[in-house]
Amino acid sequence: MISYGLYLLGITLYHRNELHSAEKKLAHVTKFYYAASPMNFAHSAFALALTYQAQKKTGRAREVCNSVVVNSLESNNEDMLRIARTFEADLALRQGRLAVAFQWAKGYQAKPFRPTYRFYMPQVTLIRILLAQGTTDSLQQAAGLLNEIHDFLVSTHNNRFRIDVLALQALLHNARGERSVALEKLTAAINLAQSGGFIRLFVDLGPQMADLLKQLVKQNVAVNYIGGILAAFKEDEDRAMQDESDHLTAPSPHLRTQPLTEPLTNRELDVLELLVQRFQNKEIAEKLFISPETVKKHLNNIYGKLNVSSRRQAVEKAQNLGIL
Repeated sequence: MISYGLYLLGITLYHRNELHSAEKKLAHVTKFYYAASPMNFAHSAFALALTYQAQKKTGRAREVCNSVVVNSLESNNEDMLRIARTFEADLALRQGRLAVAFQWAKGYQAKPFRPTYRFYMPQVTLIRILLAQGTTDSLQQAAGLLNEIHDFLVSTHNNRFRIDVLALQALLHNARGERSVALEKLTAAINLAQSGGFIRLFVDLGPQMADLLKQLVKQNVAVNYIGGILAAFKEDEDRAMQDESDHLTAPSPHLRTQPLTEPLTNRELDVLELLVQRFQNKEIAEKLFISPETVKKHLNNIYGKLNVSSRRQAVEKAQNLGIL
């Protein structure tokens, strides 16, 4: 029950763009995944991955996503694996890995629709990919799917995901040059979202959504609420600029200080730093959101590159070489 409460708190904080607080709640659920129901764990992980993605921690976002895939395979949970693979495509789209997302979309079956009351709705990923493709055929397919899903959500009284669908319909009509219809759909989404203080679901839709929201402000629609959403867009832009600046001005200290024929990767360095703290494989796996088997593979790679045969030897040699 504690895990369930933390999951609900975490996704609420994420939607309200309180990312640091959301991360702490959701990370607790994913760390103690064995205490949560499988789907609560999965959806907590999806929300945590998007929290990291919003913070420009793209590598950690992928690791958390992969932890759901690994857990699904290890527990032979086909339902969780199916939704985890779908979320992988969603994250790939957000990270600009379009070939991965487009390839996944070719084999996905959106129907039958099922009542959705958790954090993530798989069909939304397909619609986002179709909009990203931007062809006449893909936009037509997205339009039909959006209309069908909207009717289904109305029939199941699911206002939460109606917000997503209305926002995506706004982007669709905007892509078709139908600005007045786009603003009408977006106004409906804002009216549903305002009482709950939803922010991230608009920000996650990118710059075109920001442009449409600015048009609503000019029409005096929910000015204060939309102002908060636009402020979140600005925060994301600032994070992106800072991230780019850090990459340009700060060469990786890992690459600078490794006197090895084959340098350790960032992930191997993460494992090595946890070895210093005397964590066991299972604990390392939990902290890095990877499986214990993956930890073993990283350890073998570390031993080979450092030419050692034990954990303590690896730590001592890395310290002597100035790597740690």
